[in-house]
Amino acid sequence: MNKARQLREMTVEQLQHEMSQARKDLLEQSVRSSAASDETGSSRVFLRRHIARLLTIIGEKQ
Repeated sequence: MNKARQLREMTVEQLQHEMSQARKDLLEQSVRSSAASDETGSSRVFLRRHIARLLTIIGEKQ
């Protein structure tokens, strides 16, 4: 994943693409974790924070 400084250098279109990919990954991980109970939630938390960071930076750019 990218750091905030790297994300701020990206265009809005690139950020939106990154966000859609992160949301897709989060959905896939949620489906996998519901099927297998041994999945840790830390990676889901990381993805949720990454999506929030992306949304914040997109809001700053608009």
